[in-house]
Amino acid sequence: MVTRQIRVPAILRRLTQYFLALVFVLSAIGKATSPAAFLNFRSLLPFLSSFDEDIALYGTLIWEFAVASLLLIKQTSATGSILAFASLLLFSAVLIYASSAGVTLPCGCFGRVYQERSLDFSILRNILLLTLADLSTAGLNRTTKPG
Repeated sequence: MVTRQIRVPAILRRLTQYFLALVFVLSAIGKATSPAAFLNFRSLLPFLSSFDEDIALYGTLIWEFAVASLLLIKQTSATGSILAFASLLLFSAVLIYASSAGVTLPCGCFGRVYQERSLDFSILRNILLLTLADLSTAGLNRTTKPG
């Protein structure tokens, strides 16, 4: 079986990691400075509202800052890329679940830093960010079959 490694220029992968770090930092700052939108959205979802309000908010803030930090440090950027991808996948699943449950309120993921138009727009944004996160992991000892 022949495999080939996906090749993405290192500079492109690094720029993508910096951009994702910026997104995670802006999201955390938005929640920290205006948590109401995030907490309102959270209250509409039973599985998220079972967590204490402070735990949900501060846990999310700490996680987002940690992922951003890992993305910015060259020695941990691969781990940061993988965690960014996993985080965005989880966040997207929550948004899709909310949409299927009839929630139309934007997620408030960025607080006042960026006002989302709708939940559907938030889902589309996360799909684009997932694509970037996948690009930032390209070449991390991952192979694909030619086909």
